[in-house]
Amino acid sequence: MVRSADVLEHESLSELRGQFRAEQIGSWIAATGVLILALAYSEPWGLALAAGVGVMAIVRLPSFAAIDRNDVVAAVWWDAAGTWGIAIVVAGVIPDALPIMVLNLVGPLVTGALYLDARQLRRLTVAGVVVAIVLGALGFRSEGTGIEDRIPEWLFQVILIVYLVMHVIVMIVSAGSANRVRLNTLSAVAETNRALLETDIELRASRRRVIAAGDGERVRIERDIHDGAQQRLVALAVQLQLASQLARNGTPVTPEQLDAMHVDSREALEELRALARGIYPSVLTERGLEDALRSAAARPTVPVTVHIDEGIDLPRNDAAAVYFICLEAMQNAAKHAPDSSARLSVRRSDDGGYVVAVVDDGPGFDTSSTLHSRGLLNMADRAGALGGELTVESEPGTGTCVTVTLPPSTAANVVA
Repeated sequence: MVRSADVLEHESLSELRGQFRAEQIGSWIAATGVLILALAYSEPWGLALAAGVGVMAIVRLPSFAAIDRNDVVAAVWWDAAGTWGIAIVVAGVIPDALPIMVLNLVGPLVTGALYLDARQLRRLTVAGVVVAIVLGALGFRSEGTGIEDRIPEWLFQVILIVYLVMHVIVMIVSAGSANRVRLNTLSAVAETNRALLETDIELRASRRRVIAAGDGERVRIERDIHDGAQQRLVALAVQLQLASQLARNGTPVTPEQLDAMHVDSREALEELRALARGIYPSVLTERGLEDALRSAAARPTVPVTVHIDEGIDLPRNDAAAVYFICLEAMQNAAKHAPDSSARLSVRRSDDGGYVVAVVDDGPGFDTSSTLHSRGLLNMADRAGALGGELTVESEPGTGTCVTVTLPPSTAANVVA
C-alpha cells in the first residue's frame, strides 16, 4: 500500500520530536547532576552552571510547539538555540569541557542537514560558524571559574565521559530515526512509481479498447442501419415507385397499400429511434439522468427498480458515462439472469462523490473467470475515465452487484 505524503511527513515529525525529547531529557539530567554536585561541594559557579543549562533547556521548549504546527524550520532553530546556548554556558564556566561541547555545536547542524532545505541550512551553518568562534574564544582564551579544580579529577572525567556517551547515543538515535524516514520515503516513492507504471499500462490498454470499441460501434451502427431501417426504407421507396406508376396508368392506390407503406415507414422510424437511443439517448439531454435511467429501466426484460438521490445533476459527459454503465449492467442482468429482478441506485457517498450500483438476484457467476469480458471492461473504462473504480461482486447462487465509486471532483456539480 502506498503511503501518502501526509503519512510520511507525520512519521518524519514524530522522529524529530523523539530526537528533541531525548535531548531535553539529557539536558535535565545534566542540569540536575551539576546542581547536586554544586550543593555537595558548596560551589556557587556550579549553581550558576546548573541554572544556565536549565534555562537553555527551557529555550528548546518552543521547538515542540513548532513541530505541532508542522513548522520544521522553527523547530530546528529553537533546538539549535538551546543546544548552542548550553555549549556556550558550559565552555564559559569549564573551558576544559570544550572538546565535548563540540558535539553540541555539530548536533543541530546534522539535524539541519537532514530536515532543512539548502537555503535554511546555509543560514544555520553561518550561525553555527558564529557559535564556533564564540566557543573557541571561551575554550582557548577564557581561564574559566576553576570549578573543575573543586571536585576530584576522576569525578570530573566521569562527568565528561557520561556527557559524551549521552550525546553520541542521541546523535546515533537521531541519525537512525532520520534514516528510517528517508528509507520509508524511498520505499513510498518506489511503490508510487510501480503504481504509476501499472496505471500507465492500464491506460494504454484502455485506450486501445476505446479505439477498438469505437470502431466496433461504427461497424455495428452501419450493420444495424443496413439490415434494419435502410432495408425498410428501400422497400418503402419501391412501394412508392409502384404506387406512382399505378397512378400514372390510372389505377388507384388501395387503402391497404397505403397502410402497408405507413407501417413500413413507422417501423423504420422506430428502428432509427432505437438506434439513436443506443448512440446517445435524447432523454438524457432533454430531461436529465434520472428520467433517462428510468426510461432505460423500463425496457429490459427483467423488472428494475430505480432509486436516485434527490438533486443529483451531473455534467453531460459524467451523466452519459453513468447512463451507459447502468445500461450495460441492466443488459447483462437481462441476458444472464432473465428470471431475476434488479435494483439500480445512484447515491451520494460520504466523501462527496457518488456511488452507482446495479444489483440483481440472479444465479450469479464466478468473477475470476469473467471479469475481463468486453462488457465489464467497457464499464471499467468509462468509470476510469471519470477517476472512479468499478467493482463486481458475485458468486454462483448469490446474485451480482456491480458498483461504480466516483470521486468528489467528478461530482462537483451535484446540487446540495
